[in-house]
Amino acid sequence: FFFSGCLSIVFSQFLFLTLYFGDKNGIQQLLDYTKRNFVILLTFCTSMFSSPSKIILSFKSDELRQRYITVRPDQKGNNRYELHFDPSAVIISNHQIYSDWFFLWFIAYLNHCSDHFFIVMKKSLEKLPVLGYGMTNYHFVFLSRNWQLDKSYMVKQFQTIKQLSTKFWMLIFPEGTNMSHNNRNKSHKFAEKIGLPKQDCVLLPRVKGLYVACKELAPSTTKIIDFTIGYSEHGKDEMAQDIFTLWKIYILGESPRNISILVDDGSHDIVPAEEEEREMQLLNSWITEKWQIKEQDMEYFYKNGQF
Repeated sequence: FFFSGCLSIVFSQFLFLTLYFGDKNGIQQLLDYTKRNFVILLTFCTSMFSSPSKIILSFKSDELRQRYITVRPDQKGNNRYELHFDPSAVIISNHQIYSDWFFLWFIAYLNHCSDHFFIVMKKSLEKLPVLGYGMTNYHFVFLSRNWQLDKSYMVKQFQTIKQLSTKFWMLIFPEGTNMSHNNRNKSHKFAEKIGLPKQDCVLLPRVKGLYVACKELAPSTTKIIDFTIGYSEHGKDEMAQDIFTLWKIYILGESPRNISILVDDGSHDIVPAEEEEREMQLLNSWITEKWQIKEQDMEYFYKNGQF
């Protein structure tokens, strides 16, 4: 069902790009429509073919909770919760499993911005049959992890995204890869090399891609929304990616019972281009501190089962 749905969406994209050639605004509206339909399709398949999962949102402060959530009674008198996150923001998160991005895209759907959701991901995914074509049309950002090649490409992509819409969520995983035993060992070695504390629950973040995103997406947004994701049914010495694989979630139907997401936010200042090195250092210090706090938050999560 999922693959037939993907084929329908991609075929629709092809038709729109062919029939509306030259009408950029019309094409983009139709592509945005298919993007929203894709997350609806994925949500339907996840709910139908996987065990029930509960998404639990927590906030770093009561002020954030009051800003981002409103509660209204429905016709039956039950509380109805509505999200009001900023419509334009750079989204950062730790990276636990391959489907992290879906749960954050679903949050964007609840926030009424799923059709303006963009993801930075590794370049090999661009070559996936059917899906690669669809994601390219969605203007996702594919990185080869070669800074000399990626920097100019990222600048171009972010400039294009700014032109497509006045609102967008740009998702970046600063860790660059999933948490695994091997990646954690690499992170430990690098932390020791540069004199930072070793972290067991998160990987050391990388700053360059985040810097380019913050720089190029300004002044459309200077907002950063920081999500920390934790999955139930495992401890910090077990890897969520080994327990909740794509095969287990979507084929065997074994999803995490609870998906806990802690919300924090921040902003960044814009500096002249000639101060790029200094600004990157400041952003590196900022995100390193954020990830040290994230390590503490994840330690608490593994101990208590919630944020």
